[in-house]
Amino acid sequence: MLRNKLFGQSRTEGRPLGVLLIAIVAVAFGIVTALLGLLGMLTGFVTGLMSSPGGAGREFVAGLVGLILGAAYIFAGAGLLALRPWAWWLATLIGIVGFVISLGSPVWMIVWAALVGYLFIVRGNFDVRVPVVTQPTAT
Repeated sequence: MLRNKLFGQSRTEGRPLGVLLIAIVAVAFGIVTALLGLLGMLTGFVTGLMSSPGGAGREFVAGLVGLILGAAYIFAGAGLLALRPWAWWLATLIGIVGFVISLGSPVWMIVWAALVGYLFIVRGNFDVRVPVVTQPTAT
């Protein structure tokens, strides 16, 4: 029973509990990241006005990157809630990028790897089929 709630079987059986939790965390994390990105952009803008253009540009760009990442997290979380195939791909890509960025931090590497692994386990709920390469047959 718990296995079916965590992993689900198909789109008709509803959303697995794990997907719901990941979606909620993704949206919350996206909101925080986007707000921090906006704050970084504002800081860079104000610093540039106060005649320190060298550091201001970097702060503004870092804030812009944070805003874009936050939007991607929110977008992925909303799509995961709706069990959209594109959301599975986006969340998997975000998980892989998160894993690469966290190299050197074993705890975060495990978290990102677990997220991607879980998404692969439940990919059937998103109607995602990973292509299988077959060998051509001789006729």
